Amino acid sequence: VVSSEGQGEYRIQMTNRPDADPEQGLVRVNRLQGSYRLIPLDAEHTRIVWEQHIEPGGYLPDWLGNQLLRNIPLNSLRSLRGLVEDPDSPYRHKRLLR
Repeated sequence: VVSSEGQGEYRIQMTNRPDADPEQGLVRVNRLQGSYRLIPLDAEHTRIVWEQHIEPGGYLPDWLGNQLLRNIPLNSLRSLRGLVEDPDSPYRHKRLLR
């Protein structure tokens, strides 16, 4: 879900769907909630605030699941940058937010 928070700020909210597409033999995440907040600072800079909480289920304890989330924001942003900067990317000349 993407919503405008005013003053050019956007929030992208994420939740899991543990009942979606069940596959035999796989453990679905019990609970996941998270959000990205995109806050414009000036014409060339944006602050990104990322929050996420996970209760993975299965044999993985909640505290370990949340500890593993630590590197996801940086890795996600690096992947996004690579996708946008790739000359062969279909997203190279697209505006993602208006």
